[in-house]
Amino acid sequence: MDDYLGALPSPPFQILFNEKDTYELGALKWALDHTEFTDFMLLHSSTEVKDLGFLISLFGEKSVCITERLGSYMGIYKREILEQMQIPNTPTKSSSVTEEGSFTAQYIIKAPHMVIDAPEILPMRSEKYVEKFGRNNMVIENNYLIKYKGCWAPDMIKETS
Repeated sequence: MDDYLGALPSPPFQILFNEKDTYELGALKWALDHTEFTDFMLLHSSTEVKDLGFLISLFGEKSVCITERLGSYMGIYKREILEQMQIPNTPTKSSSVTEEGSFTAQYIIKAPHMVIDAPEILPMRSEKYVEKFGRNNMVIENNYLIKYKGCWAPDMIKETS
């Protein structure tokens, strides 16, 4: 991972990785517990950034949905909202998928005037597929990001633990 990061331009924010199999909610909980950051952008390691300036421009006063309704948990979260929530443990991929809809909906409900959509929402579905990362991926893309989605249906979930 260090070789990969070394080849990237340096963003004006810190990049952290979820080292354990706690999935997206575990990453948010870890960041809350171990940093003083006020904003947390959650992107998957299977996301390519086409325009770093776009990502930088999303940071501001509000939370931002990068996908519709924070689908796949992708977006910018605010500490002040996360601290009002119970973040469930998600030790498996299936538990993360199960919690996704309810957690993101609760987040949006907690701050109805604090959550906005990105100027161009990343779609959650596509008819484009490519082999990458040793798997078949649905490619969802806009002018700013490419997400290689390895799981788009419940029967595709593969547990790692």
